[in-house]
Amino acid sequence: MDPVRVPVFRETDFLVAGGGTCGATCASSAAREGAGTVLLELCPGLGGTGTVGGVSAYWYGRYWAGFAIRNANLVDEVHTSIRWPTSANELNGPWNIEAKMYALLEDALQSGVEPFFNTIAIATVLQDNRVRGVVAATPYGPVAVLSKITADTTGDGDIAAFAGAKFRYGAARDSYPMWFNLAQYLRPTESRWHFGHTVIVSNVDDYTRAVLIGRRRGPTCHDHGNYIATRESRHIVGDEILTLTDILRHREWPDVINLGAGQMDCHRRVASNWIRVGLLMPILPTEMPYSALLPRGLENILVGGKAFSGTHDVLYNLRNQPDMENLGGAMGVAAACAIRDGVSARQVDLRKVQKRLTEVGTLLPGMLTRRIKDEPLDEVTIRAFVKQLDGRHLAAWEDVPMAEEGSPRYREKIPFVEICSSDPELAVPILERELAGATGDRRVRLAQALAMFGSRTAAPVLIEAIEQAMSGGNLPPKPVLNDEKDGGAVERTGIGIPTPPAELVYSLGMTRDRRALAVWEKLGSLVKPVPADFADELPWPFHYVDAICYGAELLGDAEAIPTLKKLHSDPLLKNQSTKAGFQIDFDLEKRALVEVTLARTLARLGSAEGYDTLIDYLDDNRASLAEFAHMSLEEITGCNNGKDPQAWRQWLAAAGSSLKPIPLVNRLDG
Repeated sequence: MDPVRVPVFRETDFLVAGGGTCGATCASSAAREGAGTVLLELCPGLGGTGTVGGVSAYWYGRYWAGFAIRNANLVDEVHTSIRWPTSANELNGPWNIEAKMYALLEDALQSGVEPFFNTIAIATVLQDNRVRGVVAATPYGPVAVLSKITADTTGDGDIAAFAGAKFRYGAARDSYPMWFNLAQYLRPTESRWHFGHTVIVSNVDDYTRAVLIGRRRGPTCHDHGNYIATRESRHIVGDEILTLTDILRHREWPDVINLGAGQMDCHRRVASNWIRVGLLMPILPTEMPYSALLPRGLENILVGGKAFSGTHDVLYNLRNQPDMENLGGAMGVAAACAIRDGVSARQVDLRKVQKRLTEVGTLLPGMLTRRIKDEPLDEVTIRAFVKQLDGRHLAAWEDVPMAEEGSPRYREKIPFVEICSSDPELAVPILERELAGATGDRRVRLAQALAMFGSRTAAPVLIEAIEQAMSGGNLPPKPVLNDEKDGGAVERTGIGIPTPPAELVYSLGMTRDRRALAVWEKLGSLVKPVPADFADELPWPFHYVDAICYGAELLGDAEAIPTLKKLHSDPLLKNQSTKAGFQIDFDLEKRALVEVTLARTLARLGSAEGYDTLIDYLDDNRASLAEFAHMSLEEITGCNNGKDPQAWRQWLAAAGSSLKPIPLVNRLDG
């Protein structure tokens, strides 16, 4: 293909690619701070997920402060003018989509932003490792926009990825992301969101499939949206990678750029041991470091939106719309400051930026003067946390109000997290001594803490608790989703949280103890799903199967193969791959997810059946499942045959009887 000459359409101080939840606020903020700002947006209006995406309410987050409350007040001015109910500073208060789109546009124009709509960024302009702007497709042909600093607020990390930045898609081990939404308009003024199915946004076939599915789902509608709102796609690898452990420990960052307060909102399989063991994190204050916005190896680019540098599981808490708006505003302040001082985005004077953000309300004044202590816990402190660990289910932490500054339990430490993040040489002996004298449910929690360290001392206690739960010869009935907390063990399978006692099965697997084999065999014989069981977002059969699979991968013992094969023989969990067309029924994708999980584990244990099933999914027309299978094959074998089923079948035939178990060594945090 011959190269195409692209005209330079604009040269500006600051270019914002993506005018969604984060980007619209980013552009307006930078312009008010004095930076010449151009905004490119692929949709016909601003607001992204909150407008064209149809998700027309704040779902938690720090909605009462900073740029988020400013936006809400601007929207309410429009609400008042059209005699629509106001909703600013209300938890999950809804807005009129057109009102918000209009308010964001008016704010951008009055701030001095130059916006362009129906404009899709298709390439990044690079000079060595410096991002100089983007090439965009417009209704009038391709153009280039050059800038001193570029903000990638596409939500998918497109600009950074085009520039060669490293990234992960979805979770680190399987690339499987959270579900997406295509808005349903029940009538002109009312949208309904229905997150379901997965999509790889950079795959044009899969994106088309997602649109076709979205337009055929749900009740009879007045209309559908034209924008796929993803909960998750790329995670650009930055100077710092934010983890769920950082969030749960209330980690303080010297380069803090935003303070969030998101809710535990999963909507897919979990990837962190914290959640596998049943810990439901409360709505807690979460700091975003500026270094998580700086892609490694690239200069003069900031990555915001959902594509910031973090593991899969941090998005449960950090992707809520108020926090994305506050992050965008903070990025605009930082970019304007760097441009004003004539330095790169990486060299910006963060003290100036932070001071300005305390004036806005995005950061707290105390963050400017505090002394950050990040020292390992000593034996005395660990022992004190162990004494605080009681028998309540770890899910009980979901109800602790620690997000809002000034509240009595603000930034309260979670004993289980503090213990399990400490030095194992200090913590394990303390836990073992405490376990010896413990009784009841507290004994189980101590065993779960030991399991987090891989201690086999925990195994007998966990086995006893699991067998007690199965004592009636059946799995515990699936709880009903409601507001009752039942001592903390609330049913949250609708958002991907393990169904009790699956969290104990996960814990048992972490001990890598062969005594788990008999438990898995008994548990596997009780997993008898029916089609209706897959109606939940992440159904109970998945949790039990995934818990067995996770433990079997860690143990790496071929004696688990018969149990796994028996599970795989269930008609609902076998031959779920699809090659053509598209499936409107999301339950079928969830059944396929269980099958791929089983296949990965069987392959890791040296079973040809597992490899054969993974190979069968390489050309599945659901790109997320195909990538899951591909990553699994590469991870286990160390070979790279791409997604060529024939090449992999030749490899499998050549491997023959040489297949051996390969235990999972590293337990990734998301």
